[in-house]
Amino acid sequence: MNNNIVHVTSELEDLIPNFIKNRFNDIEALKVAVANMDYASISFLGHSIKGTAGGYGFDYMSSIALKLELAAKENNMVEIKSLAKNLEDHLNQIEIILVEE
Repeated sequence: MNNNIVHVTSELEDLIPNFIKNRFNDIEALKVAVANMDYASISFLGHSIKGTAGGYGFDYMSSIALKLELAAKENNMVEIKSLAKNLEDHLNQIEIILVEE
């Protein structure tokens, strides 16, 4: 299964570009938080991405963000860095397919 292919309802088509742009902004904020070892901000970003991504149908992104949130709560920087890279790679490779509902 290719986790980089995301099926999104066509009703959200106009919102998707901003959603993706905002996630790239989150990645930049995440990089700063990682550099500062700011576990609270990392946890907050993970939680925020998890909820937003899930609401738009980006389930794989949401699952990465959940793991990121949990790793931050455990102060596990090795796991956080791995998940942050995974999240950024996913965003860079994502293919959105609009579906009618």
